[in-house]
Amino acid sequence: MTEGRIVELGSREVSLRRQAINLADRTFVYGRNLDTSLVLRYPAGFQRSLGGRIVTVIDDSEQNVLSMACVRNFQLNRDGRQYTGCMIGLVCSAPEQRRQGLATRLLEAIVENARHLGTDIAVLWSGHRDFYRSRDWAQRSSGLFGKLALPHDDRAPTEGLDQLSTRTVRRLEKLRPADSRILPRRPLPLWRTLPLPADSIELCIQEDAYAIVGRSQDTTAYLFELGGNASIWPKLWPSVVGTADNLFANATEATQSAEWLMSMGAQLIPQTLAFWQFLSPRSAALRAATPNIPFFDRL
Repeated sequence: MTEGRIVELGSREVSLRRQAINLADRTFVYGRNLDTSLVLRYPAGFQRSLGGRIVTVIDDSEQNVLSMACVRNFQLNRDGRQYTGCMIGLVCSAPEQRRQGLATRLLEAIVENARHLGTDIAVLWSGHRDFYRSRDWAQRSSGLFGKLALPHDDRAPTEGLDQLSTRTVRRLEKLRPADSRILPRRPLPLWRTLPLPADSIELCIQEDAYAIVGRSQDTTAYLFELGGNASIWPKLWPSVVGTADNLFANATEATQSAEWLMSMGAQLIPQTLAFWQFLSPRSAALRAATPNIPFFDRL
């Protein structure tokens, strides 16, 4: 069994960074018949300027990555207070190193380091509920997810988020829904996030309303965010649907968008995939009323 050493990779560790990214891509992208590297999908998880860090377990020779995770530092706004946090994601180990406890040790080291730095909260999302509950992670709501019926109609204008301008971002920031405002303003690269499992991302705009929609090659669409003036959403809807045969939506409980989607026939089911660690005494206020971090803002 290889113990390895836990190392946060800097910009100069080019070879190790490349190994870590390739490991994550093989695990979460290429192994699922998708493309587009995670570096492009989740820039906030990899770019230090956006709060991202790659933390690894490397072998004794310091030449090979055995396990890795991305960590994103962020601020959470809640009830007039600001909390510091870290999101943890893309945790994986090389196939030959799995079931040796490396990822568990890596995760524990990341949380302990966050605690040492005075970070208030740590959060991740996972379907391995028993694993995280047994390690003192508090399971919380991760919002709503469900499927909608699809009446096809003429489409409204859309644009790829890779073409997004700073001017458009300033406009969108004014329209962001309340549940996404628990996080600060999104810089331009974060508006270009491409969450799994979408193959491409579109911004649908109609007057003072917008939607962020992921598209897959199999004609499945994913509604990641619906914002702006709710009275315009019916006009926006044809561009959201597009040519999709299946449409899935993410939403936060008790929000205007969730209620509107359900009025459109969406079968939104509560999800409990979020796991939190409350690391500081002041974070106790979040324990009883833990917010949902919207899907588009995760890592």
